[in-house]
Amino acid sequence: MFPCLTSDLANSQPDEKAVMTYVSCYYHYFSGMRKAETAANRICRVLKVNQENEKMMEDYENLASDLLAWINRWMPWLANRSTDDTLRQAQQKLEDYRNYRRSEKPPRIEDKGRLETLFNTLQTRLRLSNRPAFCPRDGHLVKDINAAWAGLEDSEKGFEEWLLSEIMRLERLEHLAEKFRRKCALHEEWAHGKEDALRSNDWRSCGLYKIKALRKRHEAFESDLGAHQDRVEQIAAIARELNNLRYPDIGPINARCQAICSQWDRLGQLSSKRRETLEDAERIAERLDSLYLDFAKRAAPFNNWLDGAREDLADLVIVHEMREIEELVSAHDQFKSTLGDADREFSSINQIEHEVEHLVTSHGLDRELLRNPYTDLSASDIRRKWGEVQSSVPRRDSQLQSELKRQQNNERLRTIFAEKANQVGPWLERELEQVLAIGLGGRGRLEDAIQQLRSIQRNVLGYKSNLDELERIHQEMQENFVFENRKSRYSMESLRVGWETLLTSINKTINEFENQVLLRDSKGISEEQIAEFRASFSHFDKERAGLDPEQLRACLISVGYTIRPGREGDAELHRVLAHVDPNRMGRVPFEAFLDFMTKENSDQDTVEQMIDSFRILASGKTFITAEELERELPRDQAAYCMARMAPSREPGAPPRSELFDMDNILRYGSVEGIPLYNCSGHTSEEWSELKGKKWPILGACQAAYGITIDILYLPILSIIFEKENFKMSCFKIMYLLGIIDFCITYVNSILTGWLAMKGAVYCTHPNIIYISGMIVCALWCSSCMTALLLVANRLLGMTKPSLAVKIFDGRKTYVALMFPILYFIYFLFTAPLVFNSKYLAWFYTPMIFDDGATEYFNHSHTINNFLIVTLTCIVYTPFRWVIGTNLKHVKNANTSQLQNTKTQVFLQSTLICAANQVCAVIYVVMNVTEVPDWIIIFAHFTWEFIHGAPVFIYLALNRMIRERFLEKMNVMKGGAFRETTSMMPINKSGASPVVIVN
Repeated sequence: MFPCLTSDLANSQPDEKAVMTYVSCYYHYFSGMRKAETAANRICRVLKVNQENEKMMEDYENLASDLLAWINRWMPWLANRSTDDTLRQAQQKLEDYRNYRRSEKPPRIEDKGRLETLFNTLQTRLRLSNRPAFCPRDGHLVKDINAAWAGLEDSEKGFEEWLLSEIMRLERLEHLAEKFRRKCALHEEWAHGKEDALRSNDWRSCGLYKIKALRKRHEAFESDLGAHQDRVEQIAAIARELNNLRYPDIGPINARCQAICSQWDRLGQLSSKRRETLEDAERIAERLDSLYLDFAKRAAPFNNWLDGAREDLADLVIVHEMREIEELVSAHDQFKSTLGDADREFSSINQIEHEVEHLVTSHGLDRELLRNPYTDLSASDIRRKWGEVQSSVPRRDSQLQSELKRQQNNERLRTIFAEKANQVGPWLERELEQVLAIGLGGRGRLEDAIQQLRSIQRNVLGYKSNLDELERIHQEMQENFVFENRKSRYSMESLRVGWETLLTSINKTINEFENQVLLRDSKGISEEQIAEFRASFSHFDKERAGLDPEQLRACLISVGYTIRPGREGDAELHRVLAHVDPNRMGRVPFEAFLDFMTKENSDQDTVEQMIDSFRILASGKTFITAEELERELPRDQAAYCMARMAPSREPGAPPRSELFDMDNILRYGSVEGIPLYNCSGHTSEEWSELKGKKWPILGACQAAYGITIDILYLPILSIIFEKENFKMSCFKIMYLLGIIDFCITYVNSILTGWLAMKGAVYCTHPNIIYISGMIVCALWCSSCMTALLLVANRLLGMTKPSLAVKIFDGRKTYVALMFPILYFIYFLFTAPLVFNSKYLAWFYTPMIFDDGATEYFNHSHTINNFLIVTLTCIVYTPFRWVIGTNLKHVKNANTSQLQNTKTQVFLQSTLICAANQVCAVIYVVMNVTEVPDWIIIFAHFTWEFIHGAPVFIYLALNRMIRERFLEKMNVMKGGAFRETTSMMPINKSGASPVVIVN
């Protein structure tokens, strides 16, 4: 209907009647719908009330059932008042009751109240709804629940009081039981092991004092046993009380009490028995102790007598005189007379031992008691030693008789030897005195003295048969072990020495006189002068062993030779010692002294005369050729000269020409002969111990560093020498600088490391250190000049290119390189640097003398270190400024890269200049004043660094050299030099690298 109505109203405009018709229809329709809704609501309300009532009835029944079940569960538990529970069970029951009152009952009281409320509310609702009253099933009425609750309340009354009183009763019983157990535990702890101790037979292995101690201990035990009687009675009383009070767990209590009482009775019986046993054992031990003491008193002295007798009888019969063997025979006869008394003493000691063994065996004592506590001696030892003495007496008789016969024969040999030796000895002394008298002077002409000595020599050789006879007699005496002869004033050894001394003195004196004759004839020296030298030498040669250095000084002064005091005099004495004692024996013989004095007083071949002679052979030239030497001198002398003369570097000198300014070699013969470098005062080992110090680890590290640097330098030098690089003047200078670095590193790192490991000083390896120091000093100064030349080359190349071309273009660079080369040659002839391992550095002084070192000071080296090095560092300042200016004009350059390059150049040049300056200054300062050791070592390590650093700078900063290096090492293939800016080390002001720009 409504869709039609809507469609009608939606059509054209409706009239009033139609509208009213439609409104009437709506009213009737909605009025019918309202009545139906009211009827439905009434039905729903009634049904809802019925459902709620039924729900309340169901809740009442459930709640009543739960409450009654809970009451029925607790009533029997509260009604149980039995006394059979233990204390723990009673305490748990009290805890359960309190939990019942606190946790179980309060919710049930609320349930009971809610149940009554629910019943009343339900009855009211039913009455209002005109419904019949609610009647619960039997037993669930409110009165039934109240009756059950009243019964529960009655059961609760007095339950807690009864439970508390029961707990108190059980606590008292438990306290008594715990007291019983504690007393039982203490008693059992005390009684533990007592029965075993009382039954023990430990007294069977005890001596007297131990048995007395056991008795005292047992008496103390019996006193303790009486004191424990009260404790046992207390234990029994507590057990009876627990029985009377009906203690629940009474069974273990009674059993334990019975066990303690039974044990107590056994202890009393065992104690009495042990007391009696110990009393008997003490009586036996007293007898044994008496026997032990008697045995010890007798056995000790008898054993000492036996030991002495055995030692005497077994002693070797070693005598050297007749008197000694006669004394031994007499002593042995006296010993045999005492054997009867010794046999009786042995019997007494043996009897004591038998009685002791009987007592121990018969009473069942431990066999250990057979050992005597007063001595370690036993009867078996005494019997064994007595048997040895009895068997040794006949053997001793035989030995003494045999030795008596041998000594009678030895006495005969002593007499024969003494008679002969007392004749030969004085004769040798007289002849030796005669030879010494001739040797000391007062004999006239030298030829007459030689004739006298030869006559004496013939007489001595003719007297040899007497010495041979003595040798035969002496040999027979030695075969018979005769080593002492008081009848003779001379031993065979002294006679031999006298004979040999006589012959040696004769030969030596004849040789001295013959040499003096040769000196006299060749040098024109008179016999009076020789006698004067001999007298002075003999005056100071007190020991007749030659002159030591101080005696030589005094002797030279006595004959008029001038030796000044101080260092100059010491140097002169060292020069004299190098001549008279070349082998450093420490003693100067008269022949060497006479030869030196003869040379000093005769026409000498001076160095100047030798140089003039060579100049004559060379026709006035400053050098001499090998052909001229071979033509003018014998072949062997010419070869000797050529082996020791340095090659000449004079302009126009032929290839095989020799420099005849041999200076030190001609002047002193060798490096060791130079006075200020003479090491004859000590041996090499003594010099090392006095002045050196071994650095095994540090030296090995230095050598390894030097070897690494030199190995890396070889391929780098070959790269610099390549044609396309060597065309540039700076590479030529760098090549020379690299060679100098290579050589210096060998000395200041490799050789220095080897010398440091050996603890070397100058006097341990004089030739190596002198020559190496001379070369390395010259190389250092040459490197300073070369570094200055390189900085000048680069500075001119960037500021004055035209001037740089005039000076360094093409082969002109070689002319410029002559300056550092000539500089090197000049420094070869200055004072060398000398290594000392104590400071791990090279000094001017060899440290032979303990005072100042001004004589060794190298002024040229000092000027180089202060002037050339400082000048090089100053030149670096405009060099850095020029590099910075040029970098600003580089096109397409990154600003940060340019700044980094400028900073790198500045830092490197500053650091290297500082290192060079510090090293150069310290090396001068440490040679004129004392500085701390660590500064010296630091300076030397800086020196090593500034010559090794170029290797790492080449490889790290120069891309072309790095790529060519890796290519040579087969690490990279190819590689081009594509940078317009390259990093090339200028090396040093003494060899310090710095980054420059091409």
